[in-house]
Amino acid sequence: MLVVRMEVDMSREARGALRLKTVDFRVAPEHPIPAQVNDCFDAYKWCYHNASKLGGDTARYFSIGSSLGGGAAVGVALKLIDENLGQMCSGIVVLCPALLHPEFVPDEYKTLFKAYEENWTGSPLQDGESMMIFYGHNGGTNQRANPYAFPCIHPGIFRLPPVYQAICEADPVRDDSTVLKYQLDKFG
Repeated sequence: MLVVRMEVDMSREARGALRLKTVDFRVAPEHPIPAQVNDCFDAYKWCYHNASKLGGDTARYFSIGSSLGGGAAVGVALKLIDENLGQMCSGIVVLCPALLHPEFVPDEYKTLFKAYEENWTGSPLQDGESMMIFYGHNGGTNQRANPYAFPCIHPGIFRLPPVYQAICEADPVRDDSTVLKYQLDKFG
């Protein structure tokens, strides 16, 4: 079951109201990747279709997430596009997203993808070694070719709506964002 668990209304500080809905999603190892993307996709569609009840504006719906949730946010947008529902997403906001499995980086991007090597051990929050353990436990290694779980390998990445991303220098997933920026710049 998905539960909407938080709402933020910043209407006094902003010109319009901002409504932020976060959802719980099933977690690994009981529910490996891509369960999280699928849960977020279902929740996103539910929120969109219930916008009037939630005080939302369907013309301004964004997919937002960080780390694994950032990858899921991009995966949700791509699933919407692939199901001819792309109009449901006005943009994407991702913070330190996990977008590529380090064992399945296309040759074209390997020169851009150095953060795992540079941050293999000793990084402040997480390092490459711990990310590989994480991927082993959450099914990511088995799903490394899944374009919704690891969106930078999706052939339609150029069809995304506008994307805002923030990254951390000492983070193994830093270059996931470097690759995404390269891809989006390449396609204008």
